[in-house]
Amino acid sequence: MKKYYKDLVGKTYNGVLVLELDEEVSKEKHRGWWKCRCEVCGKEIYFDTQQIQNRKTYSCGCAKNPSPHVSNEIGKRYGRLVVVSRN
Repeated sequence: MKKYYKDLVGKTYNGVLVLELDEEVSKEKHRGWWKCRCEVCGKEIYFDTQQIQNRKTYSCGCAKNPSPHVSNEIGKRYGRLVVVSRN
């Protein structure tokens, strides 16, 4: 029996871009596993649907859990300047 998962491909969750559903890993582990790319370092990692949708992913582990008091400024414009990273 084939399971159907909500399509998360192309969406970004807390610095993790969802690339594709990995059908083999999903079948082995009996839940939806997604191949993702860390937007901080570019490493490819796997997260399950629950981790992604509950926003428990922040990166592959290369970035610490961001402080809830610090807003994400990446992509914001200040005059002719655009924020591209925190570092």
